Amino acid sequence: MKYQYLFLIFMLISSCSSYRTYTIVYGDTLSGIAKRFGTTYQEIARLNGIADPNRIQAGQVILIPDSSGSSTPDPTPQQPSIGKNEKVLAALQRSQWSQKADSLAVAYNTIKSSGYSTECAIGLMANLVAEGNYGIVEYSFSLSHSYGFRLPSGGSKCRTIEDIKYVKSWTTSDYGSEFSKVKKGSCGFGSVQWSYDRRVNFANVCLSIMKKDSDVHDGNWAIAEATFIAQELKGGYYSSVKNAAVNAGGSVEAWAEAFTDRYERPSGADLNMSGTGSACQTRRRIARELYDYLRNSNAL
Repeated sequence: MKYQYLFLIFMLISSCSSYRTYTIVYGDTLSGIAKRFGTTYQEIARLNGIADPNRIQAGQVILIPDSSGSSTPDPTPQQPSIGKNEKVLAALQRSQWSQKADSLAVAYNTIKSSGYSTECAIGLMANLVAEGNYGIVEYSFSLSHSYGFRLPSGGSKCRTIEDIKYVKSWTTSDYGSEFSKVKKGSCGFGSVQWSYDRRVNFANVCLSIMKKDSDVHDGNWAIAEATFIAQELKGGYYSSVKNAAVNAGGSVEAWAEAFTDRYERPSGADLNMSGTGSACQTRRRIARELYDYLRNSNAL
């Protein structure tokens, strides 16, 4: 009876024009959701009875105050289509990027089907061309931990489900709090090594896609990364990347640097959209080459 009563209250509130519902996905944070919908994480937590804003789960349905009167944030939220864009794939297989053709075609399709622009997709692809070490565990150690790090299967590449769980366990071990947890020895997956929350969330995405050891291969790593990036952009990164790209002219080069400065933040990024950092210059060049090649190949 208690749960029926709460359900009726929930339905009554959600039917009012001043609220909407939202289903949480991997990578979401309350602050990111609040930013997308023009409210505060405190208001969302209060409205939904969430005691700890840091503890939310994928699949959880929450109420969002509708302050704008519109039910569509920017960009339009869609579930990404996980697959390869065949025209892009065919073109890339004949290109200098042929070794990464499959993963880039997955990334392009996932980002585009999530509601983002072609320029946005190409800018991201330029960053994946420059990085894109699928399955590689990146790690660093504090001064108090000088011993080496080895996965259960050995080496630095995740090869088994146990490897992925081990990295997640290492990351989430009860040692310090929040970002101080990296003192145990920061380790992550590819481009998500520099943030504690991102490592944990990415491990969860990987485990949702890879269920058995035979699933742990580059194709699924590419799918996991593209899925995770699309979800993170919806969770709040997009506005920062988009604003930087638009303010810099909105070209594919601007989008490539926006991802570099506002999202990936590799060594060599200048972090100020000046195009002076070595990583920024590299990604700008790759973005232009990718865009021109795919456009001339009638793949876009």
